Amino acid sequence: MAVNTQKHMYYRRYQKFNPSKCIFFLVGLLINSQKSPAQISLAFDAAAGASYIHYVPSQEYKSLTQSTIACYSAGGVGDEQVTKKLSLQFGVNFSRKGGNKSIWFNPGDSISLFTNEKFSLGYVNLPVCVTLKTKTDGFNRLVFSIGVMASYLLGGRENISTQGKIDSTTYNNSFGLPVYNKHPFLAMDFGLYLAGGFELKSGLFFKVFYAPGIKDIGSATELDKNRSWGLESGYYFHKAHAKNWQPEEDLIDRGTGADEN
Repeated sequence: MAVNTQKHMYYRRYQKFNPSKCIFFLVGLLINSQKSPAQISLAFDAAAGASYIHYVPSQEYKSLTQSTIACYSAGGVGDEQVTKKLSLQFGVNFSRKGGNKSIWFNPGDSISLFTNEKFSLGYVNLPVCVTLKTKTDGFNRLVFSIGVMASYLLGGRENISTQGKIDSTTYNNSFGLPVYNKHPFLAMDFGLYLAGGFELKSGLFFKVFYAPGIKDIGSATELDKNRSWGLESGYYFHKAHAKNWQPEEDLIDRGTGADEN
């Protein structure tokens, strides 16, 4: 089965989108949204789920199977309140992502090669997102987040096993290789971040998340994109309650007023 060239070219054109502009826009919005120094809430969060690398080969292949590995992350989150029910969230976390792929190349009678690869990759991630909350602070509430995430590859491991033949040479090998920039993935990655869940008035929160990569991280001609999903939970150490948030027009000196008349 040959690779769909038209589909592959579509992915390449899609790569012209620059997600870093979204990050700069959201960070700028965050800086300009300051209402008071007490409006930033800090939290620790951790997540666990599954991930795989969406792979489209650049050459003909007979069959392709992709599967997930366990992924997890841990880090910190800042929540900057913009209105009583809208906030900008930013954070930093360390994560493990990756995936498995098995591919059978059989372009002719002289070549029949089955390759299985497992990738375990370590990243530092910088998510920035807008979060809508159904109620103000001090209440149990639903929360929904959408944003972008920049990731940098810290390193990892690729385990490879091959079986088959090329001409009269038979292969049956297994070995491991370190993963670093351009071997075989680019260090920088960009993706979307979508999440929804429940936040308790105590500061505990629980979410389900989906983080699809939108950048091709493959250093060669094939297409590679990270995708992960799972459950996320955490705890806010300091809550900037909505009762402390007041728009400028509500800041009235209530010590003066009708009595002066």
